[in-house]
Amino acid sequence: MKGSIVTYGQGREYLIRQFETAWQLTSYHLNGLTTEECLWRPAAVGLHVWQGDDGNWRADWPDREDYDIGPPSIGWLTWHMIFWWSMVIDHSFVARTLTREQVRWPGSAEDVRDSIERLQDNWRNAICQLTKEDLRSTEHTHWPFSDRPFGHVVAWANVELTKNAAEIGYARFLYAARFCFIWNRPPLRVQPMHLVIIFGPPAVGKMTVGAELAKLTGFKLFHNHMTIELVLNFFPYGHPQFNKLVSEFRRRIFEEVAASDLPGLIFTYVWALDHPSDKDEIDRYCDIFCARGADIRFVELEAPVEERLKRNQGEDRLAQKPSKRNVIQSEQNLLESGQQYKLNSTGDFFYPDKHIKIDNTTLSPAKTAALIVKAFALPAL
Repeated sequence: MKGSIVTYGQGREYLIRQFETAWQLTSYHLNGLTTEECLWRPAAVGLHVWQGDDGNWRADWPDREDYDIGPPSIGWLTWHMIFWWSMVIDHSFVARTLTREQVRWPGSAEDVRDSIERLQDNWRNAICQLTKEDLRSTEHTHWPFSDRPFGHVVAWANVELTKNAAEIGYARFLYAARFCFIWNRPPLRVQPMHLVIIFGPPAVGKMTVGAELAKLTGFKLFHNHMTIELVLNFFPYGHPQFNKLVSEFRRRIFEEVAASDLPGLIFTYVWALDHPSDKDEIDRYCDIFCARGADIRFVELEAPVEERLKRNQGEDRLAQKPSKRNVIQSEQNLLESGQQYKLNSTGDFFYPDKHIKIDNTTLSPAKTAALIVKAFALPAL
């Protein structure tokens, strides 16, 4: 029995060897990581990172650890690794002044790798200089423990690093497989459900084209203002409750339609292509339909601002969208949104094999809808 006891001298070598193994796993899962992966959210809820008005990226912090808070994003997982490693280095070997609130997410996958590699270098240099007496001592033990041998802190860091690396790796598997799941899953019905997402800048004709496409296919039209106009009766645009309710109503409608025997759904959306949060929202909606083996297509409409300003006063638009009846305000929003966001792609759309871009400046809604049916071989009535 005595021969099985590990001494602190032996323990030092074991701890360093464990760290080397944990770091190899971490390096493997960080290699090739992209910012898009970091900002992808595997579920509608879960811990994530957010960019504030000051340009700095901050992270959610849970007030509990129940499963229903949802899975974290890779962005949050990498922030968490930077957080605890920065804290343990500072409180063990530096000034012992760093707080969680001071730790920011770097903002890109490249900067994440640089930050974590620097922490790895600093930690490696520190623990490789430790003696067996240092590991027994509590002199360096200040975070996350106190009054424990410092060897416990090193062991904890090895476990934490391994855990975070495994979580990042698992999330990357989900991200990669998600595209196979979305586009390659075999249909669960004899005739697959169809989801057609029509996007483009304000007043480009998404709703009117969608209405004509619904006539040709029998798909149901769900234009984006159906939820917006409803919730505006209770909360102003952009209010936290407004955003929450619009998202929840849409999600529930998508869930019920995807589970039904309806032939398909047409959804219209003003998509800020340069904002990852918009892509995350669309991807979450697509995931609902993918689980039912749906065929998903993206239609992008484009027209010059002069034409869209004319359409902004169209009879159908004002009838279906009461919030647009203040024409002066809606014109201002139309112009400002085009300046602030990228609302049309430039040959760089996320899912090119499922995408068609149509300049409908001189095309009628009916003609545009017919082009969509032909391009995607959609079932017609």
